[in-house]
Amino acid sequence: MDDILSLIKKAAKESKAFENHAAKELSLEGRLLYLQGLSLVMNADSEIHEEEKDYLLILIKSLDLDESIIDNCIEFSNEPDKSTIQSILKYFKRKPIAQLFLFDAFMMSYRDGVISTQEKKIIDELARQFEVAKGIYSDIFDLFCYIKNKNWQDCSLYFSAFFLNPKHFIHIFDYYDVNLDNVSKEIKETSKRKTLACIKGKIEDGISNEVLLPFLQSKIDRREASVKNGFYIVSELENLNLNTLGIDYNKLDETLYTDSLHLVKDSSVVNYFFDSIGITSVERYKLDGGSKKVISSKILNNKRVLSLSSKFDEGCLVDIEGTLWAYKKGRGYNNILGGKSITSNTKINFSQLADVKELQLHCSLTDKSSAGRLIKFYG
Repeated sequence: MDDILSLIKKAAKESKAFENHAAKELSLEGRLLYLQGLSLVMNADSEIHEEEKDYLLILIKSLDLDESIIDNCIEFSNEPDKSTIQSILKYFKRKPIAQLFLFDAFMMSYRDGVISTQEKKIIDELARQFEVAKGIYSDIFDLFCYIKNKNWQDCSLYFSAFFLNPKHFIHIFDYYDVNLDNVSKEIKETSKRKTLACIKGKIEDGISNEVLLPFLQSKIDRREASVKNGFYIVSELENLNLNTLGIDYNKLDETLYTDSLHLVKDSSVVNYFFDSIGITSVERYKLDGGSKKVISSKILNNKRVLSLSSKFDEGCLVDIEGTLWAYKKGRGYNNILGGKSITSNTKINFSQLADVKELQLHCSLTDKSSAGRLIKFYG
């Protein structure tokens, strides 16, 4: 009796959660190709397990298709034809929904308790043919592993840092009764450290367009950004020519894609990315492997005086409320070396630095002689 009751509850839960599956929004052709693509993976090891069929059947129902389609899927998995495979590859090439397809492929393959070597090779090749960036594909597999082990804290990282599109995976969290927003709030400090650890591996050689692409795409998906005549338009930036990032735009599908790896050097774009995922310039400096001494500081009530945690030595950097500043001497003899406080000029104080790249310094509140200047490290 208990087994039957448990089975009923599980079936109802799967059915309800998968109603929100993102592939449901695809055209009829797209939904059929989605299922046929998964069918290729299902029979990769020449053995179709009942558990894999069950997962495919859940998807068929959630996509508002007749259950009899399972027979067509099994038939196709046993005798796939080149023309249909070409249609699958063409349909999902460079499309964000391919992320969810690959995730479902992992989920389905593991239903029997193991992802075989043959299944993994097929999924790898589909990711390559869909032109899913290697970094994104790695994130998809990591997310699958965390979900399998119910590690919700690490799962939330991939969405809070814009590595993956949350709307493609919301049905999975609905199934497990997990609220990602609540999880993110509960682990705010831990999440920050994990974000830093995760992003470090992605920027060892600089920020690539593959790292930026899902972040920029997320803005388009939320209608916070748009693309006009090849320019990416968002309120926080000047109009950005996508060609300079090695990124193209499919107007029909409203999707960004890239054909080749390209390191992005535009400081405004890089700064925007780090600011958006909540990484300060001080944290970024540490990620970059910076070795200079960073002195913390506190803005005093006067606003024009900055108190330093230690004496300023040549070559040091100053952390002002999470933003990193370098120091350059002036032409005269006056400077801040050896001092434990810094004085701003009379026009701009230390609480007004948001849009400032250089700040002229005075010797003291009463002495307006130049003491050099601070320069924003990541200008």
